[in-house]
Amino acid sequence: MKDQDSAADRLSRYGWVLTAYWIVAAVVSLWARWPGQFGGAGDPANVGAEFLSRGTAAAPPLFLIAVLALAAWTVRKSGAWRNTSAIVLTVLGLAFTLGGVGEILAPDPVTTPRIVLYITGSVAVVVGSALAGLGVAALMRRAAQGAPRRVSVIDAS
Repeated sequence: MKDQDSAADRLSRYGWVLTAYWIVAAVVSLWARWPGQFGGAGDPANVGAEFLSRGTAAAPPLFLIAVLALAAWTVRKSGAWRNTSAIVLTVLGLAFTLGGVGEILAPDPVTTPRIVLYITGSVAVVVGSALAGLGVAALMRRAAQGAPRRVSVIDAS
């Protein structure tokens, strides 16, 4: 049980750190008027509204940050909450990774400095991949603990 608790704790702590990072990144993007570029160039004059639905150059949409925080909190709960939250965090990690790649590969014209897209996109790929990896590790530990133990009988004669 201790291994699963530590895996869920690590996943939760990482989720909270990532939530704080995305909030700071969103504030910086809103202040600098850096709209998201994934899926097309965003409008710097409308970056606040776009943050709600498609994110900014440095942060995912607000609703994904809220889901991240909720899942980071509930992954420490017992039973189905733990598994469901670990799955949600894994999927979010994959989404953040995909979003980071989308920012890096954004086609011209872009309304955010290209260097910002490279840096923030690269960070999103790294932290998203780590979140997905931690989620998979927590799920694998949980599955291993739930599996029946095999007993081997060795003939001592």
